[in-house]
Amino acid sequence: MENQQMDYFKTIELNVNGKIFHSIYRKIGTGPQIILLIGGTYGEVKAKEFQTITDELVTKGLYTFIETDLPGFGVCRPPDRDYSPGFIERDAKYLIVFMETLNINKYSVMGWCYGGTVALHIASLVPNRVLKVVEWGARTKINEKDINLTKKFTNHAAWRPEIIKTLFDRCGVEYFNKVWDGLCKAYRYIYENNNGFFITMDQLQRIRVPVLLIYGTADGYVGDHHVNYVHNNLNYSNLFNIFFRLVKIVNAHHEMHKTHYEKFCRVVNEFYTSEFTDTNKTEVEI
Repeated sequence: MENQQMDYFKTIELNVNGKIFHSIYRKIGTGPQIILLIGGTYGEVKAKEFQTITDELVTKGLYTFIETDLPGFGVCRPPDRDYSPGFIERDAKYLIVFMETLNINKYSVMGWCYGGTVALHIASLVPNRVLKVVEWGARTKINEKDINLTKKFTNHAAWRPEIIKTLFDRCGVEYFNKVWDGLCKAYRYIYENNNGFFITMDQLQRIRVPVLLIYGTADGYVGDHHVNYVHNNLNYSNLFNIFFRLVKIVNAHHEMHKTHYEKFCRVVNEFYTSEFTDTNKTEVEI
């Protein structure tokens, strides 16, 4: 069991279209199912954001989890965060190269918040490599309410004190403000120039692998219109044996992987170890 819980950091150099990046990655477990974990905004692999769920799931001996920093976060600086148009797809391609560099050609992806959006992009870009997708708390098609909510959090007082302190300690007040300002401008640009699409319907329908969507009914940061948009536009196909499942965890908040990790892990483990065939139960509440 000790070997199954192996947890370590390593350095890595990536060449993405001729541009060199230096970062670290974390590997947890030695199970046969390899899962790329993608964190949210201000994500940092050293922070062990997913510790609650990796601790729970790795004991089953089925999984190997891999995390790394996206450009502009954690150890992967420079460069500073770049929110110019196309940033989501750039992050997806960065992680595709990351997995190629590790010589891993088949893997699943799990993403939270911004990482969930990136996970869907990866599955759309390389459906021949991705086996399964788990996404929770992700923005996918923003509206004016999302714009206003993001602007609200420009005020540090809008954050829970323990969260804002953690983020300040992690990246500093100046860089926090710079990243958030860039994010707000990117949201406005996408809303005004791309009809709010973080991922288009055409991109969603290129996903040819099973997808598990998890939503916390008390999420005050990401509305359910995001997860419903994805659920309604994935392309179910009996031909490809593709299934999708939307699970709503009652009273769970945005960080459900911490506050409701037992339910969360049960759903995720079932998804990775079972083949859902009852298409009449594509949405459930627990």
